[in-house]
Amino acid sequence: MLRWAWGHHDEAIAASRAALALEPDNQKLVNDLGWSLQQAGIIDEARAILERAVAMDPTDELARENLRICRTNPGMPKALRVTHRRQGT
Repeated sequence: MLRWAWGHHDEAIAASRAALALEPDNQKLVNDLGWSLQQAGIIDEARAILERAVAMDPTDELARENLRICRTNPGMPKALRVTHRRQGT
């Protein structure tokens, strides 16, 4: 889901929500939704979703990093935030 990279936050969020409706226990999809929300500036919901992603898999370094960014740098410029994604997602 690269829609968020081109500023299509609403589409990325909608796609993540649709995917989660099919696979609600998929931790990577939870993380993707949290990151899309973060990119869209929906910080409170992003934080809650990313906390869920970390709780689902505490060993997922990307989810932990995304949560750290959400908690500490919610206003980080988008150009810098984009670098914190998994390649190929």
